Amino acid sequence: MVEEATDEDILGFQSYTIQNMNSNLNKGSDIQQYKMTHVREDPLDNRQMHLDVMCFPTLFPTGRFGEYHPRPVNLNLAEYIKSRILSEDSRYRLCHSYLFYYLRIKQIKELKGGIFKLLNTVKGPSMTAAQFVDQVKTNGELLEKRLCTMMNTVRGSNQ
Repeated sequence: MVEEATDEDILGFQSYTIQNMNSNLNKGSDIQQYKMTHVREDPLDNRQMHLDVMCFPTLFPTGRFGEYHPRPVNLNLAEYIKSRILSEDSRYRLCHSYLFYYLRIKQIKELKGGIFKLLNTVKGPSMTAAQFVDQVKTNGELLEKRLCTMMNTVRGSNQ
């Protein structure tokens, strides 16, 4: 049975996790099927070093050997991701969430590089992010020009 979501229901989705549609656990209304337990924990800081180990306990049951685990040979991010995906152990490449997690990490890293390039290669003295935002608010053409500069480091951005 499909029912219209109320404003209260929509607000409730902001703090609930999502449940699989095909799950047999809950046979309530469609809105109730998508709500699971209310998340009452503090959010994780996405800059935390061992976030991959904490977010994927099934892939790292011992809590070790994540991206920042000390190794005899240092691996950069791309080498680490490649070693996990091409590993003989297929659980890393079969976990969709894990793959998208590292896709997001890689895109953020590329975007940070573009922002750094943008803020440090402008004509004249380098500017801070706040100064850039002030300039963009007054000049829309500048925004488009600068966004192209910033996004050209992101793979697949067609710039």
